[in-house]
Amino acid sequence: MRCCTLAAVGVVIVAAIVIGGALARAEVPSPAFRSFFQIGATPGYCSTDEVSGNTASLSLSTIEVGAAYSLSNDVFADSQSDWDMVAVGNDTRFADDLNGNGSPGVVRLYDDPDGDGLIAYHEASFILYDVGNVFFNRIEATETFKVSGGELMKQHVLFGDAGANSLLTGWRGEALMDGVAVSGGDEVVGNWRSPAEAHSTGVRRALETTKFAAYTTFGLRYAKLESDFSFVGTGSILGTTWVATQVDHDLIGPQVGIGAVAESDIWRFESVLLTTLGYQRIDYRQQSVFGEEVIPGALNRPATARTTDTFTAYGEEHVAWLNEIRLMASCRLTPYLRIDGGWRGALATQFHNATLATAWIAPDFGVYPRDGETLFYDYWTLGLTYEF
Repeated sequence: MRCCTLAAVGVVIVAAIVIGGALARAEVPSPAFRSFFQIGATPGYCSTDEVSGNTASLSLSTIEVGAAYSLSNDVFADSQSDWDMVAVGNDTRFADDLNGNGSPGVVRLYDDPDGDGLIAYHEASFILYDVGNVFFNRIEATETFKVSGGELMKQHVLFGDAGANSLLTGWRGEALMDGVAVSGGDEVVGNWRSPAEAHSTGVRRALETTKFAAYTTFGLRYAKLESDFSFVGTGSILGTTWVATQVDHDLIGPQVGIGAVAESDIWRFESVLLTTLGYQRIDYRQQSVFGEEVIPGALNRPATARTTDTFTAYGEEHVAWLNEIRLMASCRLTPYLRIDGGWRGALATQFHNATLATAWIAPDFGVYPRDGETLFYDYWTLGLTYEF
């Protein structure tokens, strides 16, 4: 519901900007801008990596799904000799340390039931806490990254005619949601030619119908980056065990940039460099089920384990940067219709990865807070533009 609401608000804002720009152009014509409406798809807005397997010996350790988060186990053991040790290649490991992180899958939890003040080796029960050391008959791990958001920008043409820029002209809006991008308002029009005498004859002919423009832009941007991770393990003594971690990054703040345009009767090329500095809210949400089919003491089931259903929420606040470059190429199909293709690349700070934030602690998993990292992502765009 939230995504649908944001998408509807974005479309309404873009439509209002388009209509307002057209009305302003009718009142005060400006050769530096023209009204447009663009709709397109962004196939790369969402990237998904999947790993799965179906073998009798498959364990979580065979998938690189981030750093395992394990507790220290030697504080309860009388000595390392208390554990069964096995040789794995050139290494010596605990017998059930499948992923080689130094933590066995089954550890001894000591108690002092006789009250003599001493914890003896035989006074132990067994608990499982390292999910990375559990065999499953089948595992599936999925990591997904999504981009969405919107912006409202005011463009100011450089080197243009006096009066080309006014309060009512140069407004432009954009909304991106679920792989669909909608933008509209005013776009900058080429208004000057490069001196022909400074180029060769071949270049001069190409430039005869080409006009250029440069502009600055400033406004407000909202960007949402989503990092999702899910793991499902089925079979073995636990039955189905799964965890889903979602990390949402909501950034809002002022955006400034500089752009350039080159267009002829058929072709149009535009490049923009943008930077945003603002407030970012990071929300962690995790839901997990450990041992969904576990029945204590049943055949081929643990004697004491029980099904555990857990929900975890955690939040952080930061000041974050988002720097982006946009490249767009258009080919005119009719006097008013163009086909567009583009590429966008962005550098985002304070990014938290859901895969690395998942703590592999049974039975309730958990969130493993980490320092934010700098992330580079990019995607392609394809769409149609109608000019007014």
